[in-house]
Amino acid sequence: MIQVYTGDGKGKTTAAFGLAMRAAGHGYRVRIIQFLKGSTYSGELVAAEKLGIEVFQFGRTCPHAAVIKSGFMKCQKCGQCLVGFNDINDWDRQKVGMAWKLAQDTV
Repeated sequence: MIQVYTGDGKGKTTAAFGLAMRAAGHGYRVRIIQFLKGSTYSGELVAAEKLGIEVFQFGRTCPHAAVIKSGFMKCQKCGQCLVGFNDINDWDRQKVGMAWKLAQDTV
């Protein structure tokens, strides 16, 4: 089964991880590929790892992720890890290409 979540606003990650966790709970092999979403310190990644869900993130990383994960700092919402519609650069395009290749190889 292949699920694709796109668009503006909230809910895409929640929906994807919810379905992924249900599938993993039933013994399915699950792989999540996140386009233009870099490595973060979010709790869903910890839960996914415990359930054997493969998560691949292709995007900008949070420059403060390690410090935030350690509890020494809270996310300042600086936006350095976000990619806006008018903010896509050659590095982002390269990451999208890598993610697309992984998605094709997965199918």
